[in-house]
Formats: sequence, structure tokens, C-alpha cells
Amino acid sequence: MVIIKSFVAALIGALLVLSFEPFDLWYLSPIFLAGLWRLLVLESPKNTFVISFFFGLSLWVIGAGWVENSIVNYGGASKLAAYTFVFLIAAFLSLFQASSFFFMSLFRLNDDYRLILSFPVFYVFGEYLREFLFTGLPWLYIGYSSLNNFLLNGYIPVIGVFGMSFLICLFASLLGSMIFFQRLRKSHLILSLMFISLFTINGIWLSTKSWTEKTSSFQAIIVQPNIDVLEKWSRNGQVKSRNYFSKVFFDELIDRENSKEKIIFFWPEVSLPGLFSRYELFLKGLSGTLKIANAGAVVGMLDEKKDEGYVNSLKGIGILNGNYEKKRLVPFGEYLPLGEVSGYLFNLFQLDRPNIIKGANNSFISGDNFKIGSSICYEISYQDDVAFQARNSDVIFSASNDNWFGTTIGPHQHLQIARYRAAENQKPLLRSTSTGISAVINFRGQVIEQIPTFVNFNNKNEAYDGQILKAKINSRRGLTPYNKNGKYPFLYLILFIFIAQIIRRFIFDR
Repeated sequence: MVIIKSFVAALIGALLVLSFEPFDLWYLSPIFLAGLWRLLVLESPKNTFVISFFFGLSLWVIGAGWVENSIVNYGGASKLAAYTFVFLIAAFLSLFQASSFFFMSLFRLNDDYRLILSFPVFYVFGEYLREFLFTGLPWLYIGYSSLNNFLLNGYIPVIGVFGMSFLICLFASLLGSMIFFQRLRKSHLILSLMFISLFTINGIWLSTKSWTEKTSSFQAIIVQPNIDVLEKWSRNGQVKSRNYFSKVFFDELIDRENSKEKIIFFWPEVSLPGLFSRYELFLKGLSGTLKIANAGAVVGMLDEKKDEGYVNSLKGIGILNGNYEKKRLVPFGEYLPLGEVSGYLFNLFQLDRPNIIKGANNSFISGDNFKIGSSICYEISYQDDVAFQARNSDVIFSASNDNWFGTTIGPHQHLQIARYRAAENQKPLLRSTSTGISAVINFRGQVIEQIPTFVNFNNKNEAYDGQILKAKINSRRGLTPYNKNGKYPFLYLILFIFIAQIIRRFIFDR
């Protein structure tokens, strides 16, 4: 029986990917999770662990298997080695959710309402563990599927992604109890309708509320160079990158001397290949030109930290100043978690080792009465870090390079997470990537304009130009409830429910 249930759980995990971008079938997530609830809710601890492990394994293999593109095309591994590596990482990540549900099953909760509350509590607990253990992998949170859910997305700036994960799982528990348990159907139908109606009405009202307010505006120019990462680091690619870099500024700043309108250029992660020291004089001269035109730019660069390694950074030039260094590194892509174990796997599969180190400076890039909250690539998935940057800034900037993942679903998921951060903090977010997806996102997390993934960069026989996106951006100040309080009030609520269930199970149920 456990084999059949494990197979069904794996199917649910695979289908759950449809609730995320680019598919965005958000209404399916509570339905699929209701099925998972039924598989787990009355099982033994051992069976619960096995069933939930296969659910997680399928979710990660299908939902994040796109990393294979990077391992094969840029890591130097064979297809077989890449698929094996992806499977092992997916198996490791599945342990978080499996362990969390294992603890849920230890309580053997037979009370109707505890059956319903346990599932969302332990589902979110599993997500939370995955955020900070081994520096974390905050991806594929089920709360992200609520972004386009017009019935509930008003809660995003109030309770954040963990809160939304809890709500979706709670709906799933209620739905599962009505579908699968006949004895609960009548009472839970009334309860569910009341609960869903209350939260829906309140959610629709919240979706119209503005927690932040407009202050000023500026012209943003988001640049997407469309140069493949392998080409960029070749000799010809470095020349091409620098020429395109100069061309964009020349084309956009001509006849703009002493302009009153402020223009800010946003460039992707490591927009100029090579170390900052190599381009220092070039950027210093360009900075003077930008100031004359009342313009600034945020440029991605690599800095060398003596003998320690290289740090990924963003620098403000022109009317902007400041330096931001990336501190959240991509597991296995920029650093090796688990020390010697990861090193052994890299040697076994003959993968190139990363040599990026954690940055120490995460200051704001700012100008005259204007601050930009920054994140580089993977960092946008860390809700606390973005909230810190957004708290004292007027706009959020996410510089990235999703070239590693080609035309897979990975860049779409990355964009969805960036949109979620904009909605959580109600600040406009600008996203510049090397080959897409670059976008202008408003303070409610809606994409206003975007440049799609550049699909032909592997064809070396044709020449392609970069693309730019121009938009008037309304800066905003103020704090959302989530930005003020962070994720912890809601996590404390979940902890309270968790402790209350323990007390009732082991004290009062005796």
C-alpha cells in the first residue's frame, strides 16, 4: 500500500509544479495538496516519511531539474552525471519536508480540528527549515503560487510567503476533509465556506490597499546585453561587452547635458567581464559624463579580495554612489555546502569548482535623496534580506544572470520570486539580467514591461544586439505590515499552534 501511496505522492509533487510560473495554474495547488493531506494524515510515522519523501523528490526533480542545463553546458559534466547530481540534490532537499511530516505523524492526531491544523503547520515548518539550514535553499515555496490569486494576494504584504503557504495548506486540509472524510463533510463544509468567504472578502479588500506612497519619479533604463556567458568571457566577448556598454550610454545620453530629468541605468550581474580594477579608470571617466547628464548607473562587477577569492558586487556611478556585495551564495554554483562531501561529489562528477566568496558590504546604492535596495541573482529569494533593503529604499533592484539556465522554467520561477518580493514590500522592483527575463515590476508585484529570455544566444553564426527597456518609475516610501514585522510573528503563531497540539496530545489526551 505504501508503494502505491508513494507513487501517488510523487505524481502530486510533479503536478504541483504547474501552480508555479510559467504555468501559473495557482488554483490547482490546494487541490493537489488536499490529495497529499489525505495520503499522510492517518499514516504511521515510517510510512509518512517515505510517502512525503517521494512527494518532495518529484517536486524538486521536476520543479528544479533545470539546473541540469547549467551543469552540462557550463559545468563541464556529461548528461548522465548531471542527471545523477540533480537526483542526489533533490533527494537531499526532500529530507526536509519528509522529516517535518514525520514529526507530524508522531502525534497520531485523531481530533478532527487537529487533523486540519497539523498539515499547514508542518508543511510551513519544512519550508522554514529549508530556508536557513546549510545556508538555505528558499525555492518552490507553495506560497509563491498565490501571486496571481486575486482572492488571496492582498495578504502578501501582510503575512509574507510563509503566511501564504499556511493559508493555501489550510484550504487544502479543509478541502481534503470534506472530500475524503464523510463523517466530517457536513460540519466542515459549513466551516470551510465561512472560513473561505471571510478570508476572500478580506483579501479582496486588502488587494486595494496601498501600504506605501509615491514620492518622486525617474526614468529607468534596464539593459539586457544578450551575450552568452561563455562568449562574454572570451577575448572577443570582452571587447563586445565593453563596446555595447559604451554604446548604450552614448545612444541614451546624447543631447542630455544638464537635463532636469533623472535617468538611472540598471545593468545585470557582472555586466563587464573581468575585475573592477581593470575597468576603474574607464568607469571613472564615464561617471563624469553621467553626472553632466544628471544620470547614474548601477553596474555589476567582480572585485578581488586579496588572496581570498572574488566577490560579486554592484557599484553606483554618475549621480549614484555606493557599493553592494553579494552575501548569499548559490549552493554548488558559487560555494560548496557540506564541505568535504560536496567536494567529493564535484570530483566524482568532474565539475568545475566555484571560487566566489561571501561579501561583507551590503550598503545602499544612493543618490540625492534617493536609495536603491539591491540584491544579486539568488539573493532575491531571501525574504528577510530583501525586506531589510526595501525598508529604507525607494526602489528595489535585482541584478541577475539566468543565462546558466537557458530557456528552461528556471528564469520564470526566478522572476516570480522577484515579483513576490515587490508585493511583500510594496516597492517597485527593477530586474536586469544578462539574457532574460528582465522586467519592470510595480509595487503590487505585477509585470509592467519585460524583455523575454534571449533564445538564440547559442547560435554563434549570427550577431545579436542587446535590448533595453525604458520606463518611468514612481519611487515609493513607507512600510508594509510584513516589512515592519518580518516573517517571525506568523512563525510564532505556527509555533503556538504546534506547542498547543503537543500539550493536548501528551497531557490532556491521556
